Parts: sequence; structure tokens; C-alpha cells
Amino acid sequence: MFGVSSKINFIFLLFFSLVLSETITASGLKGVILNTDYSPIHNAKILIEETESTIISNHNGKFKFPNLPAGIYTVLVSHKNYRESLQKVTVTKEKITSITVILFAKAAELDNVEINVSAPLSRGKEISEDQISIGKNKIVIKQDAEKGTSSSLNRTIDAPVNIIEYDGAGLQLGIGGRGLNPKRTAHYNTRQNGYEISADALGYPETYYTPSSESIREISILRGAASLQFGPQFGGMINFILKDGPSNPKKKFELISNNKYGSYKQFHTFNSIATKSKNIKTYSFYHYKIGDGWRDNSSYNSHTGYSSISCQINKKLNLKFQLTKYYYNVQQAGGLTDKQFYNNPQQSFRERNWFSIDWNIAALIAHYKFNSNSWINSKTFYVNASRNSVGYMENPQRTDPLGDRAIIAGNFENLGNETRWIKRYTIKNKNAALISGLRLYKGWAQTSQALGTKNYDADFSIPEVPEHSQYQFPSANASLFFENTLFLTKKFFLTPGYRYEYISTETDGYYNKYVINNANDTLLITNSPTDFVSNRDIHLFGTGLTYNVAKNGKWIANISKNFRSVNFSDINIVVPSLRVDPNIQDEKGYTADITYSKGWNKTAFLSVTGYMLHYDNRIGLIWQTDDLTFDTYQYRTNISASRTIGAELTNWINLGELTGLNDTIHKLNLMTNITSNYAKYIDTAAIVYGNRVEMVPWLTLKSSLTHEYKKWLFSGLINFQTTQFSEATNAIESMNGVYGLIPSFYVIDVKGGYNFKNITLQLSVNNVTNKSYFTQRANSYPGPGIIPSEGRVYWVSAVFKL
Repeated sequence: MFGVSSKINFIFLLFFSLVLSETITASGLKGVILNTDYSPIHNAKILIEETESTIISNHNGKFKFPNLPAGIYTVLVSHKNYRESLQKVTVTKEKITSITVILFAKAAELDNVEINVSAPLSRGKEISEDQISIGKNKIVIKQDAEKGTSSSLNRTIDAPVNIIEYDGAGLQLGIGGRGLNPKRTAHYNTRQNGYEISADALGYPETYYTPSSESIREISILRGAASLQFGPQFGGMINFILKDGPSNPKKKFELISNNKYGSYKQFHTFNSIATKSKNIKTYSFYHYKIGDGWRDNSSYNSHTGYSSISCQINKKLNLKFQLTKYYYNVQQAGGLTDKQFYNNPQQSFRERNWFSIDWNIAALIAHYKFNSNSWINSKTFYVNASRNSVGYMENPQRTDPLGDRAIIAGNFENLGNETRWIKRYTIKNKNAALISGLRLYKGWAQTSQALGTKNYDADFSIPEVPEHSQYQFPSANASLFFENTLFLTKKFFLTPGYRYEYISTETDGYYNKYVINNANDTLLITNSPTDFVSNRDIHLFGTGLTYNVAKNGKWIANISKNFRSVNFSDINIVVPSLRVDPNIQDEKGYTADITYSKGWNKTAFLSVTGYMLHYDNRIGLIWQTDDLTFDTYQYRTNISASRTIGAELTNWINLGELTGLNDTIHKLNLMTNITSNYAKYIDTAAIVYGNRVEMVPWLTLKSSLTHEYKKWLFSGLINFQTTQFSEATNAIESMNGVYGLIPSFYVIDVKGGYNFKNITLQLSVNNVTNKSYFTQRANSYPGPGIIPSEGRVYWVSAVFKL
């Protein structure tokens, strides 16, 4: 399809031959719903739990599920005026099975008012329109921006992950976990509404675009070995599912305006419109942010726009079209040395450093339902994006000489399609579910480094022939995957999976290496042209096991192989403090985990996981000294194999239900995430053998408490992380702040608010104790050096709903 290889054509034909082989059988289920007087019941809801298929009885009380494969099903019948009926039904092959259900009227009850406490944490649907998550380590987090305590999405994600904070405005996302570096969430397959949003999925999977927290309905996280169907990456998959219509399903129109005023001249305004008619739903928003920032020289402004339209063409076909625009320009205060940080973390010695993002995403989503047991979901996405930075990039102890600044520019354009076919079927009267998928992807990227102007403004203009380097990276990818869930018994499920990846990457460009002495004289310029092509076939296998031990309780185990190709940024971005091994290689490994999870209706949710991540050829940083200038620099190479062993606990408790506090005016909820990691380099031949893996704290804790009383809302959040290292040699400190320990820290955020009829007023304080801390030591942008996190910041907000 992209003209890369006949292998892509073969994968394409193989996948669609499976889909087109779909046949319709004559088996099915029909019936009638009656009351005790044998009168038909209209508007009764009939649910088949195994398929999650629902239908409403007609005026004669009748219903029908055509094309239901043979098997044993659990049928739940409910009606607001009758007691529920639950029964097992056996559907036989080539025959329509018929049943009659008698419902009994509910006894008279005292009037009461019940608070609808929806669980903010769950496993989500096991079979949805685009995935099967039976036997998967999956967490679904319902987002409520009004009840959150922070303006930054990084701070409000309630999941056991490690977070990097780039800024307090939430302009960039940094999520890690399980021994993986959180820098721009590069070890995760990051998606919005099921399609990819990173710069280049193959060569530059960093996530510069951050969805607005106010627009997110829920966040779905598939971790580690459970995410094989979404790619070969080690971390897993994160999917930001945005709203697609009015929050209240009974409303046909909804307008929300959320306006925040914060310390340091910060102003954020989020405005959304949602509509719903018989067959069409729309959702659009615009989010504008501006401010001076907590540190000196850290002003910013950003614009985010999004629009979605969903059309139900007929009973079988649904189409969605979505557009996203994200732009921001931020002044970067630069890094600090340890001494500078502890003296005053707000200070800055860089007035001329700037960073800018321009992200554009278009997506077309088609969902076609052959019948209640077979459907196809196809997502076509296009990304056109750029990132630009300009500034003085020497170590922070050096004074800016006000000369030419360094420019690094990146332009990205990619087009992809991911089509998934889900099929429920039976084998010898035992249920089974198959998901098969095809992914076709074509990418193009260009990175350039050059000298910029001597000015103070955000001037990203670059010469036609950049002085330092320019590379083009065309790439293509075709992948095919299968996962088949077999219901071996009523309690035991097996899900084997396979993924094939064909990856074609090219590099065409040049790099000029300058040798400069301490007097800033150029001693030597070496031009190194590059023309490189690499084609790879990758086969990945995985298996998942599920054992249901009690109502809503599950044991889940997974193991799968993983792969990460060398990124463009791994090999071609050069700053004075960083150099790259020209023979750097791809990373490989595997992930294994075991999880126990259980939900208690409206009362609690618990997930406990133990895991191991084995990482071969791990790419990292070590310190070396230049033989000519005697300057120290970081060297990026395959430093060693590593192993991470850890445990995660995710817990939500409705304290009001447990204590009896919940009534018509009270709600009280506690959410806690705890992660413990033991990550070491294990290659005995490596110079870092026995060292701790960088950017992996031993313990992370995130806990939030929310109390709603009448129209009042109070919430608090605490984040805690233990000490971690910034690079593989485990250096304790450095003169320039680029490497060394990242000390342990805690930070507390609080919020209070009052809800009028259509307006909610809120006051929030981030970092109440004004704790001085940092989460990263940067070797290049946005440093180099220590990047301080924000101190105490106040926010006042007004949310208007119509």
C-alpha cells in the first residue's frame, strides 16, 4: 500500500480474508417477557452478559437476538416496575432458541433518595468496540476536572506511574513506571480516542501533545504484558478518551465555560459546546492558557482546539470525524546547578531560551457491526506536527555570552490506519472471542540543528543548509496481530496472542562535528554524511490467563515479548553535554505480571500487581571525558541489560458507604496508588553492573481524598517519591547539575468549592507547604541542569454550565 514491500500486501490480504470470511449462522435467541397475569411487558431490558448485547422488548413483550452463536449464556431481564430475572440459557446450533420470562412486580417501598456514586476506578468493559481486555491488566480512570486539585494532567492521573513535571501549566506530559523513563511518555503507546498522537510511532514516540484534562471522559491504561495488541513497547498503552457529547445523556445541548486565575499572572479558559440529536452527536472545545510562570523567564501561552462529530448512519454503521489543534510557545528558564537550586529554585540565568509546539491531528473512525457477535473498527489518522527550540545550551554555571543561539527543529508527518475485527464464537459449546488487527503506517520526519540569532525573542528561523546537522527519516510499518480468548471453564480463561511487525526505516543526512578549545576557537570541523536503510521483521508472542475466584474477583497473569527501536533522538540530537554511540542498537526484552483485582459495586475497587520487566540492550547515559578538551559529557549507548521487579497497588474506597456517612448530602471517597520498584543493571560485563536503573524511584505514593457536603466540595492530593538517580553510573552530584541524585519529595494540593445552580466557584492551592523539589535533571532541553518544580501557587476558578 505504501510501496515498501510485498510483505505489506500479504499482511493486508491475510487480514481482510479473515474479515470477509465472516458467515452468518441460523442460531439465535428469541423470547417474550410477561408479568404474573401473563400480560406482555413493554420496554423490558434484556442483557446477555457474555456478549454485553442489550435489546428492549416491544409492545408485545417480544425480543430477538439473531445470529447468536451456539453456547451457554447468562440472560438478565430488568424493568423499573419489576424484579430482575437472571437465568442460564443454552443456544444450540442452526436453531432459534425460544424462552419465556415471567417478571414479578416490586413490593411497595418507602420513598428514599440515593446518591449515585460511580466508581472512579474500574477494569472497564472486557469486550468493547475496539479491544478485548479479558485477562488484561487494565485500569480505567474516570476523569472529573472539577473535582481534581491541579491544573496539570500530570498531577491528577490516579494511576501507579512515575511522573516528570515539565511545568505547572500542564503543557507537556511525562509518564513512566515499571523501571521506565517518564520523559514525554516515550515508553507508552499514547493515544487519543484509540488513535496515536505521538510525533512518530517508530522513530520518535515522544508525546508533546497533552489533551486538556477538562475534555477527558476517562483514561484507559493497559500496562506491560497486557498491551501486545497495541504495539511492542515496554510500558503499555495509555488512551485518553475525550467526551463526545453532553455529559448528561438526557440533555441535547451543553455549554461549559471553565475560567481559572492563578498566581504569577496565569489565566486559563476552557470553553466547550456539546450537542445531541437522534443520530448525531458533536463535541467541540477551545482551551487558552497564558501566564508568566512560577520561575523567572518562564512565560507561556497555549491554544488547544478540538472538534468531533459522530453520525449513526444506520443500525450497523457509525462514523466519527475528529480534528485537534495544539500550539504553545514557552520561554524556558533553563536548568540550575545544585547550589543554585538550593539557593533559590525560582531564579533563572537564561533569558533567550524558547520552545514551541505545533500539533495537528485528523482522524476518521468507522465502526461497522455485522451482528451482535461480530464487528469491525477502523481508525485512520493523520499527524502533521513540529517542535522548535532555540537558546543557549551550555551548562548552567556558564554565563550566557549573548552570542548566536542553538536551534533544534523537528518536523513530522505521518499517516496511518489501524483496523480491528472482533468476533465472538463457540467451540464445542464453549464461548470464545477473537480479535485480529492490521496496522499500516507511513511516516516522515526531519530534524535540523543550526545557529540562531543573538536576539532574545522566540525566533526559530533556520538556514536552508543548517550548520550542524540535518536528517530526514522516512519510515514505514505494517503489523498484524491476533489474540484469541478461550473460555476453558466458567472460571478459567486463556488468551494467547501474536504480533508481527515489519519495520522499514531510513536515515539520510549529515552531521558536522566542531572541535572547539577553551578560547572558543574552532580547531576542526568534520563532516559526516549518513545514508542508512534498515528493514526488520519482528515476531512477538504473549499469553494471558484469567481465573475468576469470586463475584467480581479475578486473578490475571500475562507474559509477552517487547521491542523498542532506536529513536531518531537517540542518535541525532547533539548538544555540548551529550554525545551518542554510532553503533547503538535496538532494545529487546519481555514483561511478566500477575494481578488480583476485585470490585465491590459502589463501595471499593482494588488491584494488586506483581511484575518483572527484563530489558536487553538498554539505552542509557554514562559519563565520559573528552580526550582533547578534557570536558565531561554524557554518552548515550547500550549500557547493559536491566531487570525491574516491583509491585503496584491501586485502590478506591467509598468511605461514606463503609462508614454509613453517605446520605442525601454526603459523599466521601479515598483513592490510593502505591508502587515499589527494585531496578538493577544485571550485565556483569557492563561498567554499571549492580547499579540502580535511572529515573526509577523505589517507592511512589499518590493518594487523594474527596468530600462532598451538600453543595460544598473539598479535596486533597498528596504525591510522594523516594530518591532516584538521573543516570546509570549513579553519580551523587555534579558541578553542573546535569547528573546526580533526584532527592525524595512530597507535595500536597488542596481544593475547596461551592456549587450554585449553574455556577461552581473554587479555590485551590498547589504545593501547600511550598516544598522545594524537582523531578528531573535535563541533559539538554529544557535545561541542561536541574529543572525545579513549582512552589506554592494559588488558583481561583469559576465554572459555568448550561
